[in-house]
Amino acid sequence: MIHDLAAGLDGVGAIEESLKWGEPAWRPVSGSGTTIRADWKEKTPDQVMIFLDCKTDLIDRARSLLHPELTCSGNRAVIFSLDQPLPENAIRTLLGWALTYHLDRKKRA
Repeated sequence: MIHDLAAGLDGVGAIEESLKWGEPAWRPVSGSGTTIRADWKEKTPDQVMIFLDCKTDLIDRARSLLHPELTCSGNRAVIFSLDQPLPENAIRTLLGWALTYHLDRKKRA
């Protein structure tokens, strides 16, 4: 989903994949956005988390503007229950915001 989104967003380009803290991470090589991480933990096997840079306003935006059933953890994660349908539109919007975070900040400045 991240690669598909990046391909369709102006200014994003290629995505670098890596491991950060043992978790899969994706970052636009162009510097257009911030790092996205995802994780599943054995101690919480019924959920998946998407982590974003806690110094951004992305989780606050998700909390106030997106799917009402999104569960946010502090200012760094969105938690998805694996026994519920994924809110794909909300996820795509959130990931798009992350992939263009720095571009959007420049436009607002």
